[in-house]
Amino acid sequence: MPTAIGTDFTPQKPKRKYDFKSLNGTDVTDGRVWQLAKGSDYTCSESNIREHAKRFADEENLDVDVRTARQDNNVVGVEIRFTPKHAGAVQPQPGA
Repeated sequence: MPTAIGTDFTPQKPKRKYDFKSLNGTDVTDGRVWQLAKGSDYTCSESNIREHAKRFADEENLDVDVRTARQDNNVVGVEIRFTPKHAGAVQPQPGA
């Protein structure tokens, strides 16, 4: 028999291809810059890993910076840094 559970759906954790809080057993959301190796840490293109990181950051209320890592003009991975999202810098008041 069907059961009414209210007016909202049951919250579900989003399914992610990459969980940056447990990427190969490592939390890379600690504010440090991490290098992710193409092929072992991620298998998609650099633009796709950037999109995955941005979506993850939005869901986790974080900011993210991602840069392509190169060696001898070859892409070897990406460098990534997650930091807490700030509501905006507070400007000091004159005379305060």
